[in-house]
Amino acid sequence: MHKGEVSMRVTVTLLITLLLVLSLSQHAAADRGVYIIVTFPSLAQEVEQLLCKGDRVDSIVPPSVDPHEYQLSPNDIVKLESADLIISTGHAPFEKRIEELVEKGDISAKLVVIWRVPGVRLVENPVTGRPNLHMPIYDPRNYIAFVKVLATELERLRPECASVYREKAAMIISSVEALLENAPRLDVDAVADTPVVQYAVEWLGVRVRIVLVPEPGMPTQPVLYDKSVEVLEDGGVAVVTKPVKSPASQELVRLAESRGAPVILVPSPSELGTIPEKLAFIVNQIRDIQKRGWVAASANLVPEVVKWFLVVGGASLAFGVLSVVVAARRLYFLAAGLPHSSLLAATLAIPISMVVGGPEYLWAALIAVGMVHAFSVLVEKGIDPDVAASVYVSATASASVAVMYYVLTRFPLQAGLWAYILGDPLLVGMEDVLVALVVAALVGSVVILTYREQVCIGLDPSSVRLAGLRVKLYDVLFISVLAAASVLLLRTVGFVVEHVMILLPGAIASTIARGMWKTLVLGVLVSLTAGIAGLALAITAGVAPAAAIGGLLVGFYVAALAARR
Repeated sequence: MHKGEVSMRVTVTLLITLLLVLSLSQHAAADRGVYIIVTFPSLAQEVEQLLCKGDRVDSIVPPSVDPHEYQLSPNDIVKLESADLIISTGHAPFEKRIEELVEKGDISAKLVVIWRVPGVRLVENPVTGRPNLHMPIYDPRNYIAFVKVLATELERLRPECASVYREKAAMIISSVEALLENAPRLDVDAVADTPVVQYAVEWLGVRVRIVLVPEPGMPTQPVLYDKSVEVLEDGGVAVVTKPVKSPASQELVRLAESRGAPVILVPSPSELGTIPEKLAFIVNQIRDIQKRGWVAASANLVPEVVKWFLVVGGASLAFGVLSVVVAARRLYFLAAGLPHSSLLAATLAIPISMVVGGPEYLWAALIAVGMVHAFSVLVEKGIDPDVAASVYVSATASASVAVMYYVLTRFPLQAGLWAYILGDPLLVGMEDVLVALVVAALVGSVVILTYREQVCIGLDPSSVRLAGLRVKLYDVLFISVLAAASVLLLRTVGFVVEHVMILLPGAIASTIARGMWKTLVLGVLVSLTAGIAGLALAITAGVAPAAAIGGLLVGFYVAALAARR
């Protein structure tokens, strides 16, 4: 065969092969479709309405997990690197991290941040004064703008499905526009449990004036509580996230029902169903409220205030008597580490309670007692108490971070973990009040019955042992009570202030008082005064109760040192 002819055949064969490869790769890309990553699981339902055959959508945050406390995992980064399109609300901490990775070029996907979508209008959070970035597409006008941009991005990424995307988007927009046109308007002020519900009702003439929990993780303030009551008694309504599980939601429902105010339930973004379906549910409630009407009634705020003072008073009494024994036994190294183990125990109790069953506080108490006894074993084995305390704090603090990460990324929470860190006595229920009072009664009884022996052990443990006193029994009893009280009262005072309440009342009393029983009485009075006065200061000045209580105790200690000089 002629050499030129052979060369021609080879060239033609290569061209045909190249065309086949290109054709197959195009078909493979078409079959693969567009891979979309959404940051919140609720967004997946909105995106799925538009998809063409072969498109896929995946969520970073697992269902029922609070996105505001979620942390990115290495597996999440791998998914993001494989995505064609990322949809983000753009306000949670982990979403900020995604935005940074996109800006640096580590992630090549197109990022759509909802609150930056052209046509999306933001409203102001009435408490913080800043734009509310929590689910602005709960407003149907913003939802329409979002659907248009999403359809455009999908068309760009997969032109062969452009007609499918346009047709589905047009159907969705048409149904939402009909809802906008036919929905009634209420023209009323409202109190919301969280900022998530604001967009869902303001387009219906429900003006959110107060948000009981202004941002996720923030404790409520007395001034917000008082203003919420004012709005409800002036004829306002309550807007509450459904299902009603969080302490803020439950408390707002109770406040509204006690004053005859209507409650508008807004389905949580994590609930099944698209936003148009959830908006239709809200519209039906507005129609029912208009038909029924309501008459606002005032109710006495005293029960709420009494509840606050009871829970804070119970915690103060318990920590006051415990702190005096801590000072007498010189157990400062142990007491300083207890809040760390309490935080770990409270966090561990969440998944255990969900998987095994039983109350969280019971599991937390059992875990805390077990951990503190492990610490006491280290001391008994001859390890220096300061070294043992360092190991104990390091281990429990490290474990707390690991467990908190696991819980935040795997389990739904009725109350944020920030409540355990900052304390939130204003949103406690009657169960919390009962727990605080029972703990105070048990702790007070145990300390009073064993106080003389505990002081003697602190003064001269060797002589006490020679006298036949069972020191080990008293150690086990006090350490168990201390650990259980520390974890059971953690949500009331918070991780940060608990350090102060365990350490300072006893230190102040031992600095000033002379005599065993006078020291106990003074320690309890100091703790109770700081607790009650701190709560009163928080109510009048509008500051966080835990901060006021801690600040007063530190001030008392400085005054005690000055008086001693």
